[in-house]
Amino acid sequence: MIRRIWQHGCRIVGTAHRALPVALLVVMLAVQPYARAEIIIVDSHKSDESIGLAQAISRHCTRCGQIQYMDMKRSPQIGREIIAELKAREANKQLDLVITLGRQATTVVTGDLKKTPIFHTLHPQALPLSGSSRHVQEFAITPSLAMQLDAFKALAPQMKRVGFLARRSTIEPFRDEIIASATANSLSVNFYYVDHLDDISPGLRQAIRETDGLLFLRDSLVINSDTIQFILRLTLENRVPTFAYSPALVDMGMTATLSLSTENLAQKIAAAVDAVLTDTPPSLDAHPESSFVLEVNERSFKGALGAVRERIPGMRVVFR
Repeated sequence: MIRRIWQHGCRIVGTAHRALPVALLVVMLAVQPYARAEIIIVDSHKSDESIGLAQAISRHCTRCGQIQYMDMKRSPQIGREIIAELKAREANKQLDLVITLGRQATTVVTGDLKKTPIFHTLHPQALPLSGSSRHVQEFAITPSLAMQLDAFKALAPQMKRVGFLARRSTIEPFRDEIIASATANSLSVNFYYVDHLDDISPGLRQAIRETDGLLFLRDSLVINSDTIQFILRLTLENRVPTFAYSPALVDMGMTATLSLSTENLAQKIAAAVDAVLTDTPPSLDAHPESSFVLEVNERSFKGALGAVRERIPGMRVVFR
């Protein structure tokens, strides 16, 4: 169940090339100032991305000793076995840091390690956790909608009207955040609600006529193998810039997305570990935009907006 996959400085196979589509929670246990921090990563389900993040932490964390990886494999039974071991290690003061990846692992660890203080949040779009208390906070590793709109506006400063095409159930939880962020960027917002596949074509055509750019939320009705080529063709033909939720969509032809910089996040985690072990308040939320990279499809961008902006203040831009 538990795999000791490497010690500090040793190499393991697998790197991350994509943003992690999960929430990340860093849990600090009460520790003494050990020379090396004993760290366990609990993953809901193993992926190349999670191994890549662990690998990056190992490279950057000079105070990390052995790092162990525990894969729940989405199994409640394995989760119970993992939490039993974590509690035993906590009781014996043999555990300094736990990092959980994904909702399932996060819920299990925060629900049962009652003495565990969690040291910071990355942005306020928190993952709801049942039984949360003041010592349970989290930080997500997906960019907030405010951050996405900021990046979209910086990339397309002439944009005045931004549109959202999705099911009402997808938009409503974020509606207030979208409106507030759009207002801060001097943007007006149009929402185009769809209920069926047949709604996508007229909704998209209306959105193209009425907006200067489209930001797509993760919605399987709107973006899927049956619709993506149609959406790309219409937006590219009409020179409408699009902001995606996934780098894979940028590879296919959408204009841009914000993706996690695994290396930058690992550096923040390593610095936080160092701060805790030296009895200094850690901080992970300073300049949260630095944890992300703005990935731009250069051809699509030039087609929609004419010229590529090579520099955007506060953001690293990568052209694809």
